[in-house]
Amino acid sequence: MPQVTPEDVKNQLDSINNEVKKAISATNEEVKKHGKIGADNAQKLDTLTNKIEEVTAQVLELEQQGTSQNDVENAVKSVGAQFTDSDAYKGFSAGNSTKASFEVENNIVVGSDVTVAPDRRSGVISGIAMPLRVLDVIPQGTTNSNAVEYVRELAYTNAAAETAEGDTAYPESAITFELVSAPVRNIGHFIYLSKQMVEDNSIITSYIDGRLRYGVELRKDTQTLVGNGTGQNLSGLFKTGNYTALAGATSGDDQYKNIRRAIAQVEANGYMVDAVFLNPADCANIDLIKATGGEYISTNPRMQNTKTVWGKPVVETSAMTSGKFLVSALAMSAQFTNRRGIIVEMSDSHDDNFTKDMVTLKATARAAMEIYRPASSVGGDLVTA
Repeated sequence: MPQVTPEDVKNQLDSINNEVKKAISATNEEVKKHGKIGADNAQKLDTLTNKIEEVTAQVLELEQQGTSQNDVENAVKSVGAQFTDSDAYKGFSAGNSTKASFEVENNIVVGSDVTVAPDRRSGVISGIAMPLRVLDVIPQGTTNSNAVEYVRELAYTNAAAETAEGDTAYPESAITFELVSAPVRNIGHFIYLSKQMVEDNSIITSYIDGRLRYGVELRKDTQTLVGNGTGQNLSGLFKTGNYTALAGATSGDDQYKNIRRAIAQVEANGYMVDAVFLNPADCANIDLIKATGGEYISTNPRMQNTKTVWGKPVVETSAMTSGKFLVSALAMSAQFTNRRGIIVEMSDSHDDNFTKDMVTLKATARAAMEIYRPASSVGGDLVTA
């Protein structure tokens, strides 16, 4: 049997519909005149019945091709069930009626978007979600205030020396301190939703709730490392003054040399490095450096290795500026302080939401960044010009 389409079935249904109407009209006239159905009209009804069976077979073929079951049932009912199961047809066939009236309904709606039901997947296909890296490794704390103050050592001069007994006074050392205030900042964003979507589509609403929460977390992650401290920005690890610039680099020094010098500089200050922050592109460039024999220096591509440089864990994050790096003793250098976790609120009172049947979905958090020891972090250019 040749392949059929919904359009083919519709055309045949229309044709049969017209023929049924003509046959019934002719039969009514014949019954009025002779009191019974003639052989010609009986033959026509038999022919229509055969056509109905053919269309039913075609509908079943459409079902095998992927047409939805509801479409098949509607198509069969529109001709087969309505015509052969009707009291008018049964009365005619049995010769018990001298008058018959019957109209075929055509419930087929043409169009690929209607005749074939879409295969709708559940849930929502997620957009990009950058991993949170910095917040995973930095110490975190809490506060109940709108600002965090702490006293940190600014400079220490160690003058301790051997002194003869009863001869001269011990030398005087010096320690200076500074009071630092880390203000709690508000971090948040919002989105408009129609009230109908909130009421009718809980999946979308829940998804947006999650995305808003993630957006706040991602901003916190970025600010922790590169917040510039101006305006309402947090003061991040890589802000000037919160870390020590790499010293001793010479023109042409590559990634390995500069990172190693930074590690040595941190450890010379008495701290133990536990993180090296790199941009993913820079991390890839380091991984792809080869020795003169052609082998990769940093790792074996066929093995799943923890990313390290000079034995120190690498924190690969897009928050780090490309071409820059930071080596840090995080356990001693800083703390990210949460005033309040992420709160998601919904309201129809914002702006003209009430008159437009809109709601505002808002996610907010409050946090501060404390930098304790700038000497425990060293950073700069990966490659020295």
